[in-house]
Amino acid sequence: KRKAIYMSNSNFPGVWSWDNAFNALALAGVDDELAWDQIQLLFDYQDDKGQIPGSISDSTIRWNFSKPPVQGLFVLKMMEKMTLTTEQLEKIFTQIRRHVEFYLRYKDFNGDGICEYHHGNDS
Repeated sequence: KRKAIYMSNSNFPGVWSWDNAFNALALAGVDDELAWDQIQLLFDYQDDKGQIPGSISDSTIRWNFSKPPVQGLFVLKMMEKMTLTTEQLEKIFTQIRRHVEFYLRYKDFNGDGICEYHHGNDS
């Protein structure tokens, strides 16, 4: 659906949920449209519970691991270098809110308000 930047064609052939946020930040203020696409790539696949895939490629969507919702911090940093429209802000706010709610609802296994990770690929 969008142009994607892979971190490595040979070792990481796909878009990974944290790596694309770094790519988006690097592109902000240089190529704002491509920066927006990088932050949106995984949100295009956000599920009904609010989770985004751990990674996607041209052949695979990986749901087995989910990284914490760091995109809000990256979007704030991107906004120091580029201007988002009201429509973009409303969209990303809703997407990030749903992702954070997923973590609070489904990753806090003992209900103490702190999310847990049971595998290193989750964090």
